[in-house]
Amino acid sequence: MKRALFYAALALEEAFGVYRAASRRAGRLEEAVKRVEVGEPPLKRAVYVADLEQIKQLAEEEEAFEKALRVLRERLNEYAVKYRLGDLLDVDEGKARGLAEAGRPELPEFGDANFGVKALAALLAYRERALGRRGAYGTAAKYWLEEGGSAWLLYYSPSTAYDRAEKAKAERPVSVEGMVAEALRRLFLRPGRDRHRRFVELLKGGELALELERETKSSYVFKLYRLRKAGSRSWA
Repeated sequence: MKRALFYAALALEEAFGVYRAASRRAGRLEEAVKRVEVGEPPLKRAVYVADLEQIKQLAEEEEAFEKALRVLRERLNEYAVKYRLGDLLDVDEGKARGLAEAGRPELPEFGDANFGVKALAALLAYRERALGRRGAYGTAAKYWLEEGGSAWLLYYSPSTAYDRAEKAKAERPVSVEGMVAEALRRLFLRPGRDRHRRFVELLKGGELALELERETKSSYVFKLYRLRKAGSRSWA
């Protein structure tokens, strides 16, 4: 158990390092979108202006995440074979994704997950949380990985890892800026960036802005346009 825990944590740290380096270069989602006031009273209103170059960097981060997943799978498989730790390091991908997406009430169902499953689930959940989707295991992964506690994350049951993370660090609310940036980031992903090529071409040569039109219980609805000289704008 100790040897398996050591190598699972080693594999997770290496994979997380690959992803973390790329995410630091790209910056945070909220930094790619700024909330600004435009117009004069009584027509003054708030819009969200996006830095398209940074959005593209955030999209490239997706490739780094895929690389991190490959590194993690390869290392877990390597250590499982080399040290005969298959039962403890083999990854059931379905179970790992289930853990990554589980809410707090479902975490006890994964109490028997091995180190390999928890390692893959941690990386998946951390990524989901970075994109604004606050799963329970993502909360645990963010806290323990950023605090250098990957071994504890894997050692604890998912429920315990989450509960201790919650006690140590309060949740930060999701920002509108982050959700806007995430929606735009997806335009540049494959196959999204090919599907929306005309949309991307339309945005070139001007600053993109979104105006919050209405808010529902589950979403925000925006009007999208380009800012031009002297505050004029054209709807996209």
